[in-house]
Amino acid sequence: MMPEMTVYGMKADTNMKLKITLKVQSISDLITNSSSETFLRIDTKDKVLHDEIYNALKDLFPSRDWELSPVISDETEYYHENEEGFEGFVCELSLPYGIECDTFFEVGVKAILKDKFGEENYTVERCD
Repeated sequence: MMPEMTVYGMKADTNMKLKITLKVQSISDLITNSSSETFLRIDTKDKVLHDEIYNALKDLFPSRDWELSPVISDETEYYHENEEGFEGFVCELSLPYGIECDTFFEVGVKAILKDKFGEENYTVERCD
């Protein structure tokens, strides 16, 4: 699940209270007004396959520290809540910021998935 940042304030000319909640990948999204994170999005319509892919990648990338190593996350709930009409299941595998091996990472993950699950019934998309 993507972290949220909430800002509270008051509009000066009307004394109206404001609350703004932003879903951010990191604080650098706010500072730079963009995301520099590279991640792979793995989509499937098959729940069993989704769980198998997620667990296989979690075994290979067990860390939860996204600043130091690749991290796998199940983003299905986020996509169902934020993309109208979305059906299916989504894993995202992210690289730490500043890592310059994104093509190598993408090709390697695709090769692992092809070896374990073939090439059917899922897609891998690099997002950067």
